[in-house]
Amino acid sequence: MNDELKNLEPFFGHALEAMYVHGGPALQKITSIAFLKEFVRRFWDSFIQDKNRPIAYTQIEEDDFDSGEVIDQINTYMNIAHPLVYSLKMYFLRDLRQRDFSIDDVRKFCEAQKRILPWLGTLNWEDIKENRLTFNPYCNLPEYNELEKGFMIFYGVGNKAPFQEVIQNIKKKTTLTAKLSLFGLFFVRLHAIRASREWRHPETQSAEFVTKELAGMNNFPVLFKTITTKILSNRQPLLQINDSRINNTDLILKSVIAHIIAFHASVEPNSSQLAMYLHRLQDCQNLFIITCTSDSESVPIAQVSANDQAGYIGEPVNQTLTHSVRSLPPTSYRILHLIVHALIGASAPQPALAFLRKNNQNATDAERYCMDHIRSDWAILKNLLNCSDEVNYRLFLLFVSPFDIK
Repeated sequence: MNDELKNLEPFFGHALEAMYVHGGPALQKITSIAFLKEFVRRFWDSFIQDKNRPIAYTQIEEDDFDSGEVIDQINTYMNIAHPLVYSLKMYFLRDLRQRDFSIDDVRKFCEAQKRILPWLGTLNWEDIKENRLTFNPYCNLPEYNELEKGFMIFYGVGNKAPFQEVIQNIKKKTTLTAKLSLFGLFFVRLHAIRASREWRHPETQSAEFVTKELAGMNNFPVLFKTITTKILSNRQPLLQINDSRINNTDLILKSVIAHIIAFHASVEPNSSQLAMYLHRLQDCQNLFIITCTSDSESVPIAQVSANDQAGYIGEPVNQTLTHSVRSLPPTSYRILHLIVHALIGASAPQPALAFLRKNNQNATDAERYCMDHIRSDWAILKNLLNCSDEVNYRLFLLFVSPFDIK
């Protein structure tokens, strides 16, 4: 008996309802999403026979578990017209991709299951993109949907006019959310495709067009345009995706790094010390770095001695769960430490290396050094929060985003 599915099944409906109820607490939705992803995994574990045959329960059925009832319950809820229910449908397919189903395998599998899971036969494959990202954190921004709508018309049929019109409106009124929307669009709809396959003509054509448009957006920060252009050409070191063999953890982690870079590249350099690390790293050389160790005993930030060593103080990757500096809780420390190294690593390579080497002669490659720390912080955060990469991604954005996530 598959006890995992048996134990999860009674809560499926409650979790789905909690996810789409209006005004529900954000943490409750995040918890429900995590539950439903685990449910999907256990469901396929128990029902998939092979890629080409209709599903059937593969375990020994017991009296207190009815596999047919599970199927009926899923079919009932999948008939609800709601964006988050649609997202759950997409996750059923994403889980298949994680089982080494190709896109063609998934199409054929859905065709084979139409009598048992009718909603699989209603999916519009034109809307299912070859994109391994589990969700889009930018789609709640006010400018994003219009941007994406215009872009996808250009991407699909080559009509530039709708996309150019949205770009012109952004030029007239440039907001923080507009910058983030544009960055997010390029990362999600163009760059992330590299994790599934090589670019084809539509991606190359789109990238050439938007690169020219970016060059003419004089009210956008130069740094923003430089970083975005490097991402489009796959030359931003921390964000490079060189082939489709990249694992899901690295892809999600690059999405986190991209989100951090997008926000701090979109704000003014003097808006925070973190923004300074990205915009004017060398000006921070002799400033106190909050995530660095002190040459004195651990003390609250307000009591830091004037004798503390200024500037970035290098230390080896530390994988101790309780490791922190001064009075920062370990979770806060890891989040902040990850952000600091993402911003340093996103700076120009030579200035970043000079910055790191001032107090750490062991640093010889800024990108590798920062990624080692970022990966360590990410792994520790998952351990501290006891969650998967995907849930950690959502929680991380909840902690650091200036806007709501979806």
